[in-house]
Amino acid sequence: MKIESWIFGAGVFFFVPVSLVYGFLTNWHEWVGTLGILLVGGLAGMIGGYLGFTGKRVGMRPEDRNDAEIHEGAGEQGHFSPWSWWPLVLGLACAGGFLGLAVGFWITFIAAGLAVVARAAAAGVDPLIVVVGHEADRVKQALDGISYTPVFNAEYERGVNSSLRAGIHAASETPAQAAVVVLADMPFVTTEMIATLLGKYRRGEAPLVISDYEGVNAPPMLYDRSLFDELSVPEGHGCGKQVVKRHRQEAESATWPAEALTDLDVPEDYERLKASMERRG
Repeated sequence: MKIESWIFGAGVFFFVPVSLVYGFLTNWHEWVGTLGILLVGGLAGMIGGYLGFTGKRVGMRPEDRNDAEIHEGAGEQGHFSPWSWWPLVLGLACAGGFLGLAVGFWITFIAAGLAVVARAAAAGVDPLIVVVGHEADRVKQALDGISYTPVFNAEYERGVNSSLRAGIHAASETPAQAAVVVLADMPFVTTEMIATLLGKYRRGEAPLVISDYEGVNAPPMLYDRSLFDELSVPEGHGCGKQVVKRHRQEAESATWPAEALTDLDVPEDYERLKASMERRG
């Protein structure tokens, strides 16, 4: 990444002098423009420094060598295919999250759900099943353009377990060998977390892969197809938590920081998360 770090590093030597010239030409009366240009130079320096530091860790790439062949750059590049639209979806989700800070918490809820759907798709989950209930049309509109299978849960007022049963029933009608259960109100669940669960499942024989947040078990969870019938039981023993308890000794687990467990159930949760993020920076 040496070339990229040089390109961004050069921005420092361009924008900083330009900010000084701009300030001089405006007699130092137009501070917004002067500081804006100066900050652009600082941002270019930060990106260049990060790329230079990362380049030292990953070593030489084919792109860094004049004698490299095209085939040397073949293979998987990051989490997305070159033709994937999911980065755009994630970008829209991030934009919606920031818009929610200015306009209203309800936009952030939609953006968080959009991000979770995009992350699940990026992790290689197929088919992607989205269970909707309250304000289903509004949710579908937010997911417009995404390839997924909508499932309407007519009993959504009975709680999350009814949505779990609806989703598992839909998954059981596909050739899927397992199901990853993710909640749309957990904005800090990442693509890497879902991919880790899939990796543990594919490498082992455990019928269950759970997420452990410093002693607390919560989604995302991966259930083998052999557990679908247990999850589909109408009440009581069909609860996801009960299935986890019964098969805990057979399960694989992935550990995540407690902060990733944050969920947004009510407007007060959003306000609390917003205040926490503002305090951090």
